[in-house]
Amino acid sequence: AWAWAVFWVLAPLTWLGVALLPGRRWRFALARTMGRSLAFLTGTPLSVEGCEHLPPPRQACVLVVNHASYLDGALLVAALPRELVFVAKEALAPQFVAGTFLRRLGTMFVERFDPRRGLADLKRITQLAASGGALVFFAEGTFGAAPGLRQFHMGAFVTAMEAQLPVLPVAITGTRDMLRSGSWYPHRGHLTVSIGCNHVAEYRSFDSLWQGAWQAVNRATGEGGNRTEGGPTDHISARLPSALEREEFGLMLQGQWSSERLTGVEALLRWQGLEVGELAPSHFIPIAEQDGFITRIGEWVLEQASTAATNWLEHLVAPIYLCVNISPQQFVNHSITNQIERLKRERWLDPA
Repeated sequence: AWAWAVFWVLAPLTWLGVALLPGRRWRFALARTMGRSLAFLTGTPLSVEGCEHLPPPRQACVLVVNHASYLDGALLVAALPRELVFVAKEALAPQFVAGTFLRRLGTMFVERFDPRRGLADLKRITQLAASGGALVFFAEGTFGAAPGLRQFHMGAFVTAMEAQLPVLPVAITGTRDMLRSGSWYPHRGHLTVSIGCNHVAEYRSFDSLWQGAWQAVNRATGEGGNRTEGGPTDHISARLPSALEREEFGLMLQGQWSSERLTGVEALLRWQGLEVGELAPSHFIPIAEQDGFITRIGEWVLEQASTAATNWLEHLVAPIYLCVNISPQQFVNHSITNQIERLKRERWLDPA
């Protein structure tokens, strides 16, 4: 009862101050002071570890944070000596209380369920990141009552790779035990924010960046008894089946030239989805082959490439080669032979 009484005294004052104060620095200073006051008045110990790993205030960075409770955002504002730029779901923007408060703190809203809008939002965030600031991504996207680190979404890592920003894993512990999902009865506890060193920025590949951050946060939260719910590979595997239906795959056609004359085109597959970003085949083809989903992907690629080739025949003076990469697993499945024969009859193509 005392905790809620303190909250309902401080919360309206914080919201009103953030809504009315003219400068973002003042708004953050007020929110930070009120958050620390709430912790002090409720007797909640608050520990911050690894602040020395944060880059200088004017240097941009990406903070990849686990998500365990509604308290997480307020805890970060109170704990970190930095003006933060939160990346939140678009659904919060129209809400008067939450939306107004988050906008006044400079929050960036992203669409989570429309891949095209979501990718446009990520490009906008990447441009913002280049100008400085600490971008905060709750990489799990949501939270639940059960402990455990969920699979990370890809937005934070796409932004970091595009803008060449350092990535710092941040682990929050204690908030789930204090206020669990589905419960509004707070419990006493100790809150900790642990900032990892910027070792993940040294990774040269997208996969190692993603996996390094996930493992760092998992190790830190694991000390509190959390269980894991699958890593980055599981994240890709879980989204492959729906990628075709959501039209997230695309072909990039790369020309092949000889003596300044176009002699052929190679069809290169790309996966561009809201939750995985833009991935080259080397990131997901091995997983598709392992899961047995490569056959469906290969059939789609062959269908799309042959359609493009048919359109070219109407405009080209001389025929050209169309190169399509085929997985060895597709030859095991004899359906590819039937597909090639059908396309040969329907599209008037000559398979080489």
